[in-house]
Amino acid sequence: MRRIGRESSIFAVCNNHEIEVDVEGVDVIRWDNTLHEFGAWDFALQRLGPDVRKRVSMVIFANDTFSHHRLWGWGERAAFLIGFRRALKRKLTFIGATSSFGHEFYLRGCYMHEWVSTYLFAITADLMGQLNWEIKADKSVLDACVKGGGKEESFFGNELDSNLKEHLCGWLFGRKSNRRWYGAARLSAANAEFFYNKALCIMCEKLLTARVLSIGGNVENVYKSSMLKKLIKIHRDYFR
Repeated sequence: MRRIGRESSIFAVCNNHEIEVDVEGVDVIRWDNTLHEFGAWDFALQRLGPDVRKRVSMVIFANDTFSHHRLWGWGERAAFLIGFRRALKRKLTFIGATSSFGHEFYLRGCYMHEWVSTYLFAITADLMGQLNWEIKADKSVLDACVKGGGKEESFFGNELDSNLKEHLCGWLFGRKSNRRWYGAARLSAANAEFFYNKALCIMCEKLLTARVLSIGGNVENVYKSSMLKKLIKIHRDYFR
């Protein structure tokens, strides 16, 4: 944060009330874990009143995934640092590491082939204003996208196109032909609630990119530099 801007405020939202958190220079907020990180981020954003928002140039969001379930070395740090600095000079920008599953899909009025992964990302203040300073999707939209229950074929709503449904079912429930989440498992009555809550967060991630695109915002990938990508790959291969 210090290398991106000279002035910054850091908020840590703690979803576990049994954990005592005391970090110098960090404003710790307690949250009840509703909608996981998306609920937590919006709860923190509510703490920023109109006067504070006028002074903000960018908001950076992260969850524990960026350094716990993903590689986080010098190359990753450099990519995000360079990307976030670049975004500070631009308007209506949403930037992070983009992801895709190799097929175009349609979501809430937008044809998309990629989205920004929300383990670590930044949004410029002018775009935050266009988003009404809210990250999560509306409940009515989420309800239309994710139905839940113990049956895979009816877990996601008809709001989603077939390509996206196929990807999400493979990602969550572990189809052999798809890339899968590290916590993937066969859907059952016993784990249906767990996967329902996880699916809501996944949809919030996809819908955030769709919302940005629908209002004319710019979606950028921190891994734009082909040279940096090559250096990161060489480093990963060498130390594997």
